[in-house]
Amino acid sequence: MIKNSVISNTMRDPHSPKRCDTSCGAGNDIIFHSLKSLKLALLLKTGAIGVIPTDTIYGISASALDKKAIERIYAIRGRDRAKPFIVLISSLDDIALFGTSLTNRTREDLMRIWPAPVSIILPCTSKKFHYLHRGIKSMAFRVPAWAPLRTLLKKTGPLVSTSANPEGEKPAETIGQAKKYFGTSLDFYVEKGMIRGLSSTVLRLTKDGFEVLRHGAAKKERLYIEKQGSYVNTGQKSKRWYF
Repeated sequence: MIKNSVISNTMRDPHSPKRCDTSCGAGNDIIFHSLKSLKLALLLKTGAIGVIPTDTIYGISASALDKKAIERIYAIRGRDRAKPFIVLISSLDDIALFGTSLTNRTREDLMRIWPAPVSIILPCTSKKFHYLHRGIKSMAFRVPAWAPLRTLLKKTGPLVSTSANPEGEKPAETIGQAKKYFGTSLDFYVEKGMIRGLSSTVLRLTKDGFEVLRHGAAKKERLYIEKQGSYVNTGQKSKRWYF
């Protein structure tokens, strides 16, 4: 059933899913070599957290709809609990799951930008998702540029993503480095060799378009194309940033 995966003998029957809780990772970390594994999707849908390759760098991920899993990541990574995670989505339609509505203009702009290694901060005021927006009442979403990851997201639903490192340390570029950081405190790892990438470019929606908050993995040659469409105000009067 599972191709190209190394699975612990302690793995349960996939037809009898059981929620992963805070003890799930103890001595039971699993290594996959593909995002296509049905067992990987099942783990993520039942509360597991682990390291997966993204369109930018290795990231720690869990279901964005699972509050307990999100809090586990904060604890294991030592992340500032006031900082929200980026949410990876399979398509623009997933944004509606978080109670965020889009104007026609914003929807058209996002369709021009995504899929891309660009995370975009949008309003999210729902109290239901306080555990995601952490009181900031906005969240960063991304439709990844990498097709296999979008396919996984269609199976699992939205996933949070944060770099695979303890707070203040260098992001892991290999699964070996990630395992040195986290060992069996995570439930699984997905191997994809060395990934030396940049974090995603981060934009924020404003009344005038988009503002660049962090330059990252979006290729600069895509950003300087002079044409009509959505743009990002970088404070440079002579140039606009397009996608």
